[in-house]
Amino acid sequence: MLENKGGHLQLNAYDWDNVQHCWFLVDVGTVIHELTQRLWREQMHMDKAKLLKEQQQLVDWLCEAYTGGKYQIDREELRKACDFRRDFVKHVLGWFIQIKHGGEAGRKMFEGYINMCNAGMIQYHEICRVPRK
Repeated sequence: MLENKGGHLQLNAYDWDNVQHCWFLVDVGTVIHELTQRLWREQMHMDKAKLLKEQQQLVDWLCEAYTGGKYQIDREELRKACDFRRDFVKHVLGWFIQIKHGGEAGRKMFEGYINMCNAGMIQYHEICRVPRK
């Protein structure tokens, strides 16, 4: 967390990786959030159904690679991990707006993301669905 302490920025960071074993899903959720957002931004011209299929395939591959095919990842818990990352990013961008990080252009970009979150436009129900065999 960035804090403005009398004109000086102070960074407080937390490493969540070793907090609890079951939080491994946060790592996977972070990757899925970042990659699906990038795919969405770069493929905005793509048909929405095709884009969703691409995102779903990406999630399936990541889950299979992460587990080595030895066990199944609970997709509802994975969705929550993606939501956790989305909410974390939204929170950080709110701090960036407060400290005026990125100037006017940054503020507009950060507010755009926050508005999308508030409007429910960044969701993972369909992306993290259980794969069909």
